[in-house]
Amino acid sequence: MPKTVLLIDDDSDTLTYMGTILQRGGFRTLTAADGQEGMRLLRVEHPDLVLLDIMMPRQSGIFFLQQLRHDEELNKVPVIVVSGVGQMTGVDMKRYLSGQPTGDSAGPDAFLEKPVRPNHLLQVVREVLGE
Repeated sequence: MPKTVLLIDDDSDTLTYMGTILQRGGFRTLTAADGQEGMRLLRVEHPDLVLLDIMMPRQSGIFFLQQLRHDEELNKVPVIVVSGVGQMTGVDMKRYLSGQPTGDSAGPDAFLEKPVRPNHLLQVVREVLGE
């Protein structure tokens, strides 16, 4: 049975792009347009991995990640942040999300900067899943 990846991004083109790559790579995918919908799907579908955007309406990826990491039932689900926010803001998001500035270890398991190359996406997904 293929592993399931939950994609959370408010951009439908990004969901289609990454979903197609993952499906061709042998994964089952679920999609959500924001953190609230993503959290609902996470609780119902129990995916093996979450790919998470940062800048989204209704609930940001940062809030989603904090909520996930502080939930004892969900905090073991690996998360890869896939975002272009670092390019827009100049902030080193990989360092920020790893908890370096705050000492908080509730960061993602990996970070990918958009746009992400198909082979690199599959490589990081497989690494995080231990494949």
